[in-house]
Amino acid sequence: MMQRTNGRRRRRGFSLIEMLIGMVLLAIGLGAMAALSISVSNLMSRNQNLSAACNLAEQKLEELRNANYADIVSDSDGAPIDSAGGDTGDTIYTRSWTVTDDEPATNMKSVAVTVSWSQWGQTRIYELRGVIAND
Repeated sequence: MMQRTNGRRRRRGFSLIEMLIGMVLLAIGLGAMAALSISVSNLMSRNQNLSAACNLAEQKLEELRNANYADIVSDSDGAPIDSAGGDTGDTIYTRSWTVTDDEPATNMKSVAVTVSWSQWGQTRIYELRGVIAND
């Protein structure tokens, strides 16, 4: 259907410029969504590794708490481990623990378990501290 405006015919619908503006806005929106998707994926990967490191540190601290008090000494796993604490899977974690005798008080040991891994070219570290008392 056509209308007359100031002696000219005007067609209803979108002009080429309006279509181009719409496509540019759509492209910007899709680009932002793609960047957000990549960011969320990277964050999930980082949190998954951090969660595994936290579990490995808690596992070692609990193991030390259940050990004979005299046998609790500083050490490390020696070789890289996987997220389950073994050497069969993706062995990207290293775990060590430092034990300080008579701290914070006599007949107590202060323990710091450190788990590290490499992610996106950077070394990440998670440390868990605890105190073990001689019963």
